[in-house]
Amino acid sequence: MCLTTILTTIKMKIHKGRRGNKRKQKSLNPLRDKASVKWIKLEETRKNTPL
Repeated sequence: MCLTTILTTIKMKIHKGRRGNKRKQKSLNPLRDKASVKWIKLEETRKNTPL
């Protein structure tokens, strides 16, 4: 019983990791995600404005 539960947990972790990687690949493209585009604009405005 213990071995089977350990194997299932490992499988679940691997599956979650794959999903996470897919999300990371999407977030790498800033044009696809509106939130990241807004963040980039905020960063640009911060750089342009003197403190």
